[in-house]
Amino acid sequence: MSDSPIEVDVIRITRGDQGTFGVLLLQGEAFCVTLEPDWKGNKRNISCIPTGSYLCQRTQSWRFGKAFLVREVPGRSNILLHKGNWIRNTRGCILLGRHFGKHRIAKSRKAYNAFMKELKGKQSFKLNIREVLDED
Repeated sequence: MSDSPIEVDVIRITRGDQGTFGVLLLQGEAFCVTLEPDWKGNKRNISCIPTGSYLCQRTQSWRFGKAFLVREVPGRSNILLHKGNWIRNTRGCILLGRHFGKHRIAKSRKAYNAFMKELKGKQSFKLNIREVLDED
């Protein structure tokens, strides 16, 4: 797997005061769920990032340890994919979990560790963020 390019997609499926929830696809297959803040005009620490394609690079975070940094987000920096279960854990980042819970995602550590294992040896990947939100 370390020689082939990796595509990671986040499909946002619902959003509200409790956050923006989605599904992460790894090589086109559902892998885990995601939690981000709601859209608040791309404001630092409180908004999800705009839809689009981004380069993610492996990094060492002082707070989260091994992580992937989402690069070249317009007007933003230090956006990571990392562990966390609640909207208060995001600070504008993308959290990974095994499944949805009430107003949160669950088993984040297991999902994140599995994600990092799948990307072992990878220094970067392309991240595509799309929305298929149900706007009632």
